[in-house]
Amino acid sequence: MLTSDLVQVRKKGELCVPRWLDGAQRERLRPVVASYIAVAGAGVGSTREIVEASWDAEPVGVRDRMAAAGLRKLVEDRCTFEGGDETAAQALRAELFLAATAARQALGPTDAFDRAAIAGAVATLRGLTPEELEYGLFADLRGAERLVAWDPIDSDDVLSSYDVALAQAVLLRASRVVVEVRGESAERHRRLFRAASFHGLLHAVTPLPAGGHRIELDGPMSVFDSVQRYGFRLALFFPHVLSCHDFKLEADLVWGPKREKRRLEIDSALGLVPSRKDVALPDQRPEVDSLLGAWDALRSSWTARACDRLLAIPGEVVVAPDVVFEDTRSGEEVFLEVFGFWSRAAVFKRVEQVRRGLGGRVILAVGKHLRVSEELLGEEDAGEIHVYKTAISARAILERLERGAQPPTKTAKRKKSTA
Repeated sequence: MLTSDLVQVRKKGELCVPRWLDGAQRERLRPVVASYIAVAGAGVGSTREIVEASWDAEPVGVRDRMAAAGLRKLVEDRCTFEGGDETAAQALRAELFLAATAARQALGPTDAFDRAAIAGAVATLRGLTPEELEYGLFADLRGAERLVAWDPIDSDDVLSSYDVALAQAVLLRASRVVVEVRGESAERHRRLFRAASFHGLLHAVTPLPAGGHRIELDGPMSVFDSVQRYGFRLALFFPHVLSCHDFKLEADLVWGPKREKRRLEIDSALGLVPSRKDVALPDQRPEVDSLLGAWDALRSSWTARACDRLLAIPGEVVVAPDVVFEDTRSGEEVFLEVFGFWSRAAVFKRVEQVRRGLGGRVILAVGKHLRVSEELLGEEDAGEIHVYKTAISARAILERLERGAQPPTKTAKRKKSTA
């Protein structure tokens, strides 16, 4: 992703329009990107100083320097640099400096100071070659870091990813993001909603009158703390939007040192293409994976599996539960939704929806840091709240399931509202 100093936009009224790469600029920068890639591929084992000097030596036209710097950043992001041991470097410098001080004090009026001889003596004591000693003296500095791995990529992919990275960087200044998606399969909609949940984004989903869904997300600038971490999660979600064939994204921005109100508009007609790697998701979130992994050990009559359905009150917010539990005795189904990096307000909204009925019993697993009471939902409500600290307790969830279970004589499953 691009850093803020590499973001290029132009203002058009209230709009912030990213300076996308046009066809001519792509062709001018293609050989530049190829050179950056070649340097990275050949530079494994070299120091950062050498690699960066080679990148600096690549000629770039004045009008393309900003974009070239952004493309270089994307290539650098695929490099793994490792620094030396800071403590060892400091100890080695101290030893050499002490030896040099002692040698200088022992010099006669006409004697010359021989640095090479002193460095050689210290290297011999350490069992190092002179070259290893010279590197070890400053191995803790940034320029001395070594390129130990390179994740290959071709020039076309770097050029394609630039516009995506530019949009992601602009979205870091968003206070609110609205995405409308149409014409997608139910499975694609579920994957999009699951991506928002997986990345812990504060969001609400509502159906559109003419088909499709509207996703409203809080932006990083609306979060009181962990702004950078939340912004990174929003950036990771963005490629999932790009994977949709017909979408429109609008974002309210807080722009510049004066915090001016601006807007960003992106739609599918722009042709931004995400990489396959960016839209890959694990089967479920870590908290859910841990819960499902611990469930079988309970040996209960309730089965548990990842949920692939959507629940909704007609005309209201759509809910994508994380887990569905089924009672093998009665056929009853109970849904669980995990609230991790969410706001308290989002939990309260969901509580109100549960009270109005979502087509079945719902358990809300809420992180303790949100400071939500389990008493928000009572016995008369079709749902419960489980507050967890670091991991969702499978046994605590089972107790809630059993407490509200239907009698075994009732075999019909509760009806579910799906979207």
